[in-house]
Amino acid sequence: MDLKDYARLAQLFEDTRTASRKTEYMGQWTDDYFVTITATDSQGSWSISDYGQVAPPKVWALQQALFRQYATLPWAGGVK
Repeated sequence: MDLKDYARLAQLFEDTRTASRKTEYMGQWTDDYFVTITATDSQGSWSISDYGQVAPPKVWALQQALFRQYATLPWAGGVK
């Protein structure tokens, strides 16, 4: 991951942490999309969970940025 992408993700994490009043968002239905994001920095660990994509938009933006980054990383070894 290059430095520019890392800096963007770090800023999205900080923006999401600030914008999110809760750490868990849950839709009232079943069989939907579930994501938990956990970050660790010098202040400790922080997590946020979203079931049903009902979290604030900043959480969605962070999810999408992480998925895009994951899809572009060059993976070495392991199961493909």
